[in-house]
Amino acid sequence: MNTPAYSLSSRLFCIFAFVLTLLINNSLGQVNDKASKGAIIILSSKGLVQVLDPSGNQVAGPLNPGTVIAEGFSMKTGFAGEVSVLFSNGTVATIEPRTQIKIESFLQKPFDAANRDISDLQEEPSSSELKIILDSGDLVVKTKKLNRASSFSIITPVGTAGIRGTEFQMGLDAGGGAKLDVSSSVVEFTPPGGATIAIGQGKGLNVSSAGSVSQRPINPVVSANITSKNSVASNIAAGVPLATVNQAKTKASSLIINFNNGSAEDSGNTNDINTKDPKGPKDTEQKESQEEKTDSRSSAIQKSALNLRSVSGTEVSKGRFEYERKIEELLAKNNENTGGGTQDGDSADNNPGNPPTDGPGTSPPDINPGDPPTGENPDVGLPPEKVEEIKGQVDSVSYSFNQDSNELIFKYLDSDGNELESSSLAITNSTNAAIEQMFNPWENNSYKDLDIIGVQVFMEELALNPNKYNNNINDALHSAISLARVFLTEINLQNNLPAANVWNAQKLIGEFTSNPYAFEFGQLLIRYNAFGESNDPTIANIGNQILETLGGRNNLSDSTYLNDLLSKSIQPGSTYNGKTLNGDLLGTRTAKVSAEEEKLLKVNVQNINGVIGSKVTIQPPNGSSQAVIDVSPYLTKASSSSNKKVFAIAAVKDLHIAGDVKFVNSNHSEDHALSLGAADDLTIKPGSKIYNEGSNLGIGAYDHLELLDVDIDTGGNLAIGSLDELQIKSTNPNEESQLSTLSVGRYSDSDNLYLYADKLIDIDGLRFAGNMREIYMEAITIDLKNINFPSQSEVMLRSELGQPTFGPSNRVIGAVNFIENVSHGSRAIDSMQDFNPTSSGYDSSIMSGDTPAIKIRKFPN
Repeated sequence: MNTPAYSLSSRLFCIFAFVLTLLINNSLGQVNDKASKGAIIILSSKGLVQVLDPSGNQVAGPLNPGTVIAEGFSMKTGFAGEVSVLFSNGTVATIEPRTQIKIESFLQKPFDAANRDISDLQEEPSSSELKIILDSGDLVVKTKKLNRASSFSIITPVGTAGIRGTEFQMGLDAGGGAKLDVSSSVVEFTPPGGATIAIGQGKGLNVSSAGSVSQRPINPVVSANITSKNSVASNIAAGVPLATVNQAKTKASSLIINFNNGSAEDSGNTNDINTKDPKGPKDTEQKESQEEKTDSRSSAIQKSALNLRSVSGTEVSKGRFEYERKIEELLAKNNENTGGGTQDGDSADNNPGNPPTDGPGTSPPDINPGDPPTGENPDVGLPPEKVEEIKGQVDSVSYSFNQDSNELIFKYLDSDGNELESSSLAITNSTNAAIEQMFNPWENNSYKDLDIIGVQVFMEELALNPNKYNNNINDALHSAISLARVFLTEINLQNNLPAANVWNAQKLIGEFTSNPYAFEFGQLLIRYNAFGESNDPTIANIGNQILETLGGRNNLSDSTYLNDLLSKSIQPGSTYNGKTLNGDLLGTRTAKVSAEEEKLLKVNVQNINGVIGSKVTIQPPNGSSQAVIDVSPYLTKASSSSNKKVFAIAAVKDLHIAGDVKFVNSNHSEDHALSLGAADDLTIKPGSKIYNEGSNLGIGAYDHLELLDVDIDTGGNLAIGSLDELQIKSTNPNEESQLSTLSVGRYSDSDNLYLYADKLIDIDGLRFAGNMREIYMEAITIDLKNINFPSQSEVMLRSELGQPTFGPSNRVIGAVNFIENVSHGSRAIDSMQDFNPTSSGYDSSIMSGDTPAIKIRKFPN
């Protein structure tokens, strides 16, 4: 068996996504999203807690809730000191007693608050880069799931921890060694000059000062501490509005700028904390009792939700409300650009003699009214007085191209289509800043970012070929933008498929042949980050490669070529426009596909249909326990072997299955595939059941995919894949009746299961049902625990090293790790005696008929 896990339905999803104009890979992201300084917001503190500025000088004054600090600052706690903080990417952390950390660097891209609170986030609101240096003591952390382009590392003298989305505690002991305990997901630890070690859920790691590493189970006391501290910090942070976090980011940037300019040297009181203490740091132990007295006199908010102790639900709710009010108040004051701050309850007017201050928590100095806004060019667009005159009246913008002057003409129209004003921009000036300025008169366009990118793409094409649009650039540009808006709409599926969002490949190509702009449309989606953020080296060029494979700049503007594309079939391994359609194109491992399998995967473009949206949610209607979605009209019985069909529910960003779902399909023949795919995250509510009445089912995500207590039942083959990690787990892995269940082959003698992940397949608690002939798994590392392979099944396990290990203490990255309680039929698999080395890899001594029941191999060449 050499078919990869994504070879059937998952590959068909990829094919579908190719044809439906380039909706593969990663998230939408923000437009023009240059990273700025991230913010660290104090949630609570008790005992002695000191803040040190980037020069190592102590910041004086009480550490109030709402205090904002930024990269370069350090925090130090005394014997009974403790502080919890919220990072603007949604991470919460508790700095334990006798600990010192430094925020080495913290950058984060802009994000839209959209009336959300921290509690609304499952993942960070935008990509970020965070580095913390742990000098001493212990740090307890809970992160939101990080974007693929993000990074978060904790640096110690004996190694660095890399985090993607987890709960853990990391500390340094008095002897210089480190301890890491992980209660959720995975933390990767890299000793200096050593190989990276993945520490999974329920595991721990000890590192001596000399660098020797030993793995172990999680410390139960530490595990309880992680749960307790993260619960308290998360409860306090939950109600913080993202709008407040955005304000804090602005303050953090201002704080760094003003510190670098020397403003922190002579600042007075601020709304949050004072800056440099002229007397310098004081001995921590001598100040301990004084600080504890200060705690006892603090406000109700500090004595309830903001003190790290057990409190009632009423106290927490009240404390959180008070905290929200307080932090909003503090940030609002600082955003008035008064240049100075006050302590709690004081007004700036009561301290008229205070000089302007830009310490932690303050905002930038006032901008000169006469200065143009940053990044604006006074020679571009309408004069400011004209912009103000027509603002609020502009309903739309149309475009024309002046070939004589090589300028794009912007016409600002009212709701009746009457021209209010016009302005021009040279096509050589296609920078975002210049184009943004051209849109200043247009206030009420919710898709303005998309329009800006669209104009930029079309201007670049005009610069290459001024005759490209035959003087019809307005229709082409508006058509491309309008179509992109359809693809970027959020969709909620309950008991029907919205016809307006179901696209057929022929229908889509017909759209392009009537007004050829397929290449520009693809470029527009790429710029909007529908193919992944541009700073992710693994996917930066995927969109352009797909465009080239489909035909490139010239062919995709040729209606004859596009019509001819309808007569072709999309097939893995084949060459189009000089490019081969294979795993390299997606940045994954190239599959080994036989000639027979290639024929099975051949699908006519006209037979590919799907629902497309930016974010797609599948959920039961109110009052119902199950969503029922009929896909029969799109997956009718094939009239011949060349008439196979694919229907996909495809999300440009995220797909969320929020409960039980049944896909109705009266066609039970194995001549079709239903595919559920997300270009970024695919999440399935724990405990959900997915039932596909039809045949083959594929489920695929670009990012991490976790199935917890999820049952999936399909009539034919089942393929589940992730281009990151795939985790299949059960809450009670020792209870047979409560294991996650995958079932195939309802309508045939037997069928296959394919599991694929780029990095890791992690299974803990899985059983199989139906007629399971072959089970295929492929990932760099495969971890197996509490899993029983059916006695009649053949199992192929492919990993990077292609070798087995046994027992939790012997886990190796790149191997197939039989960690605990793995069997095939009634035979346990727990030692090397169960395998025989061969020239190809390892074959089990357990047989399935005349064939080894389990084969372990390296990736195919």
